[in-house]
Amino acid sequence: MVTLNSNSTLVSGSDGQLRFSGLTSGIDSQATIDAIMDARRLPAVQIENKITTNNQKITDFAEFKALATTFTDVLDELRAPNNFSSTDVFKTKLGFLTTANTVDPDTLVGTSIAETATTGTHTLTVQQIAVAHQVRSDAFTSTTTDVTTLGVTAGTFDLGTAAGVETVTIAVGDTLLDVRDKINTADNGVNATIVSADATTNYLVLTAEDTGVDEKIVITGGGNAISDSFGLTTASNFKNTLQTELDSIVDVDGITGITRASNTIDDIIQGVTLSLFQADAGTEVTLSVENDLNSIKTKIGEFVEAYNGIRAFIDDQRTEKARTEGDDTETFGSLAFDSAIRTAVDRMANLVTSTIPGQADGYEGLSQIGITLEEDFTLALDDATFDNKLLTNTNEVRSLFVFDFSSNDSRVTHVSHTDETTGLVDVNGDPVPYYLNIDGTDASSNVTAANLQVAAASGSGDGSVSVANTVLTATDVTTAEGLVLNFNGAVSLGAISDIEVTFTRGIADQLYYYFEEITQTSGTLDAQVTNLTGQNEEYEEDIVTIDSRLATVRSSLETKFVAMELALAQLESLKATISSYFDAQDSE
Repeated sequence: MVTLNSNSTLVSGSDGQLRFSGLTSGIDSQATIDAIMDARRLPAVQIENKITTNNQKITDFAEFKALATTFTDVLDELRAPNNFSSTDVFKTKLGFLTTANTVDPDTLVGTSIAETATTGTHTLTVQQIAVAHQVRSDAFTSTTTDVTTLGVTAGTFDLGTAAGVETVTIAVGDTLLDVRDKINTADNGVNATIVSADATTNYLVLTAEDTGVDEKIVITGGGNAISDSFGLTTASNFKNTLQTELDSIVDVDGITGITRASNTIDDIIQGVTLSLFQADAGTEVTLSVENDLNSIKTKIGEFVEAYNGIRAFIDDQRTEKARTEGDDTETFGSLAFDSAIRTAVDRMANLVTSTIPGQADGYEGLSQIGITLEEDFTLALDDATFDNKLLTNTNEVRSLFVFDFSSNDSRVTHVSHTDETTGLVDVNGDPVPYYLNIDGTDASSNVTAANLQVAAASGSGDGSVSVANTVLTATDVTTAEGLVLNFNGAVSLGAISDIEVTFTRGIADQLYYYFEEITQTSGTLDAQVTNLTGQNEEYEEDIVTIDSRLATVRSSLETKFVAMELALAQLESLKATISSYFDAQDSE
C-alpha cells in the first residue's frame, strides 16, 4: 500500500501525463513550479500591461477623432473655403412672399433662393402662366379594338414639336392603347394618354411635354390623312384644341411683360428661381430676400457644442478618477499627457481667444459677439448678444469666422489656400494687401507670367507665383504661400499691374485646417493608432517568444522535480531496507 503525504496532489505535467506532486518529499512541486514560472513571466506580464494601455489609447483616440471630425464638419460650413463653396452657411438665403391684399402669395408663386442671391426686396406680378399645347382625337368606342376597323387609316405620320418630330406607324391590328404606347415611346416631346368619358367614349389626348409657344404640337406627313382619320386634324388644322400653347408673362420690379417659355424661371433675378402657379394681374407680390439667420445661429450653436465636446473629453482625460468598474483605483486617462491632445487644446484655446485683423469695432473676437470662454475653458453662447450682433452686421460676424478674400479686380478670384497662408498685418493690426502683376494672356486666355509682391511693383514672373493656364499659386511670398488664385481675363491681354488682393483667415478657417489635418485618413490621429497597433503586434510576438521559452523551462523543471521525487523515493526505500536489517539484527 502507498501512503500519500499530506502535501501530495495529483497534477498534470506539461507533457499531459498525470503524476503525484510531493509524493515523497512533501513539497508541492506544482505550486513551486507555478511560482517560479510566474516570477520568470513578469516581463511578459509587463508587456501585456503595455498592450492593455495601448488598446485603451486606441479606443480613446477613436473617441477623440469622432469628436474632432464632428467639429471639423461644423467648421467647414463656417469657413467659406472659396468663392465656389456650397457649404458657406453665411450665404444661405431665405425668401419671404407677401401681398398688400388678402390673396395668399404662395398660391401665385413659389421661390427657391440660392446663395448667390443678393439680399433685398423685389416686386412681381404674374400676368400669365405658361401652358402646354394640348389637343384630342374624336371619340372611339373601344380602347381594345383594332382602330383600322373603327375608321382609322393605316400608315405613318410625323408627330412632335418644333424641337423635332418622330414617325409614328399605325398598323392593322393596333388598338387605341397601342397607338398611345407608340407615341409615348417615340421620344418626340409629346405625351399621349387616353381619357374615357364612359366605356364607349374614349379620346386620345396629346400634350406637349414642355410649355410655351415654341413647343406647339406638330403633325405632318401622309397628307394628314391618318391624323384626319383619328379626328386630330382637319384640313391641316387641329380639329379639337383643348389648350392653346402660352408663354408665361411676369412683371418684375416695374419691368413689365417679361416672357418665358416655362413657369420655372431662374434668369430674371440672380440667385432666385420663381415657380409660377397662377396668374393674378391685380395682385403684386413682394419678395424679400434675407440671410437665413436661424441657420447661421444653429451652426454657431453646433460650433460651441462641438468645441465643448472636445473640451469635456480632454478634461476627463486629465482628471484622476476610477475608470474601471469594480476598481476604485484613481488614474488619469490614457491620453492625459499625449502631445497630440495637448497641441489640440492649446490650438483651440489660442484661436477662440484671438482677434481677427481688419474687423470692425465690436466684431474683433468671439467674446465681442457673445461667445465667451468660461472659467472651465468651455464656450458659452449669450443669445441676446449674439442675436443683436447678427442682426446688426451679419457680414462682420461672417468675416470673424471665414477666409475673407477681396480683390479690386473682379477677374481675380480665390480658389484655395493652405494652413501656411497666413497674411500680413500693419502696425494697427489691419490686413496688408498683396499686389498681383500679370504679364498678359495668350490667345487662349492663359496667363503668360505673373508675380505677387508685398509692395506695388510691376514686372515679369519672378518665381513668386507658379502659373498653370489661368491658375496662379503663390510659392515663396512671405506668409502668402499656398494662396491659389484664378485670373479670368480675355484673350491676348497686355500687362496688368498692381492688382490688390487682400485676405484674412477667420477663426473657423484656422481651426478647420488644424483639425482637418489630424482627422483625415493617415493624419496625425491615424498615425498614432497605426503606431500603437504596430507596437502591439511586436509585443504579441515578444510574448509568444517568452511563453515558448517558458514552456521549455516548465517542462525541464517538471522533469527535475519528478527525478527528485524518484531519487527521494529510492533513498526512502534504501532507508527502509537498512532499518529493517538493523531491526532484524537487534531482535536476534
